[in-house]
Amino acid sequence: MLTNILLLIIMIAGALFGMRLMGGIDFFLEEQKSLKDGKEPEYVLIFADRPEPELSRWFEETGLQVIFLDNMCLDPEWKQVRYLIALKKCDLDNLSACNLVKSFYPETGIFTVCNDRANRKLYRQIGAVSYSGKAELMHGMELLTLEHEGGAA
Repeated sequence: MLTNILLLIIMIAGALFGMRLMGGIDFFLEEQKSLKDGKEPEYVLIFADRPEPELSRWFEETGLQVIFLDNMCLDPEWKQVRYLIALKKCDLDNLSACNLVKSFYPETGIFTVCNDRANRKLYRQIGAVSYSGKAELMHGMELLTLEHEGGAA
């Protein structure tokens, strides 16, 4: 009876170890595939109060991975952040996000909504392209994704 219990414990431990090993192999194969393609994935960070499906769809069609953020936290695995789009209703939040992304990813294109015209100068100082409203920003992003698809960006 005791030997059967020990054998069962050993078999369960072996099965769990095998599942963990297979997960590691899957991760390794996926990493090798991305290295074989010759480039790391590029990301678009959308900093907003709620998801923007239309904006996400435009960027995903160009081959960029879209990440929606409702609070500003950066993942060290995001090596290639191509764009930041800040859509919060508070300029302080947008400016903080723009400044943080610019310090970690200096080559990133930053686009934002400027809710108060007095803050336009601050956006310009950090190198962000600011729009006066969300509709104007959406139009600009649509043109940007069309350029990206065509290879001009």
